[in-house]
Amino acid sequence: MASFMKNVVLLTLLFLLSMTMSSDGLDLGRNRRHITISNGLDKALTVHCKSGDDDIGAKTLPISGVYEFGFIPRFLPKTTLYFCSFQWEGNFHYYDVYTEGIDCSECKYSVRALGRVSFICRYNYGTEKDDCFEWNK
Repeated sequence: MASFMKNVVLLTLLFLLSMTMSSDGLDLGRNRRHITISNGLDKALTVHCKSGDDDIGAKTLPISGVYEFGFIPRFLPKTTLYFCSFQWEGNFHYYDVYTEGIDCSECKYSVRALGRVSFICRYNYGTEKDDCFEWNK
């Protein structure tokens, strides 16, 4: 009977651990993250986001259109990374929209361009302004 209980406890622990490894697993006190990306260009934008084990899919956004998804960061190991590709009329870029340790649970991005220069901006809740970044190299 003791070995049966050991097996039940072990299987329960393995189940809980496997659930925390999934991007949509049990929360266990970790806050759900929400990513919103808006098209600030004057043309259609195709966005495709994914992590190492979770492909959110591609969506073509009209002008001012929005792409969004949510997830719970991994508990162990703490290595959650979501990156997106952005494509429009002769342009193709990547950006890491979420990395472990980023300071946002509601990450609001917009893709913009000034002339031939394009960039991605994230809303900063502390300053109540957008912080703009260069694309990944």
